[in-house]
Amino acid sequence: MYSTSIQQKSYKDFLSLWHLAIIPLVLCAMIELIPFNSSKTDHVEQKKTELVPPIQTNITQGISIPINIVKPTVFNGSVGYSFYGSALASGASPDTIGYLTSLAAGKFDFIHSVSRSGQFVFKIDDKNQLEAFLYHDKMHMFYVYSDNKGVLFSSDGEHFYKDKLLLSPVSRQFRVSSQFNLSRMHPITHKVTPHMGTDYAVPVGTPVVSISSGRVVASHYHPLAGNYIVILHPDGLKTRYLHLSKRFVNRGDNVIQGQKVGASGNTGRTTGAHLHFELWKDGRPIDFEKKRTFAEKVAVEQISAQTADAKTALKRLARQIAE
Repeated sequence: MYSTSIQQKSYKDFLSLWHLAIIPLVLCAMIELIPFNSSKTDHVEQKKTELVPPIQTNITQGISIPINIVKPTVFNGSVGYSFYGSALASGASPDTIGYLTSLAAGKFDFIHSVSRSGQFVFKIDDKNQLEAFLYHDKMHMFYVYSDNKGVLFSSDGEHFYKDKLLLSPVSRQFRVSSQFNLSRMHPITHKVTPHMGTDYAVPVGTPVVSISSGRVVASHYHPLAGNYIVILHPDGLKTRYLHLSKRFVNRGDNVIQGQKVGASGNTGRTTGAHLHFELWKDGRPIDFEKKRTFAEKVAVEQISAQTADAKTALKRLARQIAE
């Protein structure tokens, strides 16, 4: 839904809006843009960099520390051999490009969906944060824009949640056989034992995926947990996947959101085949089903409140870039 085929009429509308963004840039280039020589493989139309030399000092314990003041910056160009190389050549920093590609993960493929001569524009704000981005060619269009609070939205108005997680560790909907319950009576020991996760009634061999990108900190076999995996994620989050039949990752591996990390099973101490999944935040277990339900509700509200047609959103982006 983030990569959109552009019909002839809408594409003409898009080109007219694209010109709204490009024409002011060309005019600015005649006055203040620094010339940039393009390579044979990565063509760059223009580069605008406004880094003001140190003019202020911050006094800390008697030591003067220069402060660089960075004004809003626009980089634009066209794709040559690769998007990454062309974006670097335009003047965008590796951090900015990396942030954009990670933001677009699962939404737009900057390796396979871009084409040579595809056009792109970055706008970076005075805090060196991505304010707007637009890519288009004859077949695809992808853009990101921010509201007046600096919150980023995608082409269809969906909020890019900083901590957005997949809504399930399995690719299909399965019945929850046992819910998160810190006062649960254990079905085998018949003792009150906290159930710090969610059990999904899935058949053996069901693919299990990581709900967010992160690093594998454990991948072992345990007499009670069976084959299990623990993944550490940003923002103090940790996920655990228990009773697996197979483990496809090892300790120290980096994984991306949606990557298959194992297959469900019936290993360890269980009453039947299922996936036991846990979500932890800052060392405390969280009821994933409640968080998932809340995330679905917020997503619906956000989309309802923020979704605008592509033409309206593009006009807004064009105004941002032209400012």
